[in-house]
Amino acid sequence: MTGACAYAMHSLSSWYFSLDLHPASLSLVTSHLTLEELTMKKQLDTYFSLQYQIFNYFGYKEDWRILPIVFSSDMYWRLYGEGPGTVRFADTKKLLDDPNLNYYENEIYTQRFLPKWVYRGKDYTMICSDPHSDRNQYLQIFENSKECPLK
Repeated sequence: MTGACAYAMHSLSSWYFSLDLHPASLSLVTSHLTLEELTMKKQLDTYFSLQYQIFNYFGYKEDWRILPIVFSSDMYWRLYGEGPGTVRFADTKKLLDDPNLNYYENEIYTQRFLPKWVYRGKDYTMICSDPHSDRNQYLQIFENSKECPLK
């Protein structure tokens, strides 16, 4: 083989590419995958890379259960405990204390495999939430600037 050749392997599939850095030519050779398969592969790689970056931001490590992410940055929110406890959220600050109960409230999902259930970052907080609806549990992300702590 002439020139330098770099190989990249991905853990989720058997595809590879090689890049021949020979001074006289520059070529990219892909395996047997179609363009559509390569596009989906790129989308999956991007998805898992973003998920890793989000978990890294919060210091969260999946363990035993894989929970989906729900992005609730448009909601005002308040914690009542950090596990056990609840998170209350609404469209406006005023609705958080509405006597007519025009707000949402999820129990903090205290999965025993995790060291904690509320993960605070600089700009966002991620909470393990259980709405007690259809056996759903998820990682709910709120914007810190919309937190309304108890007085």
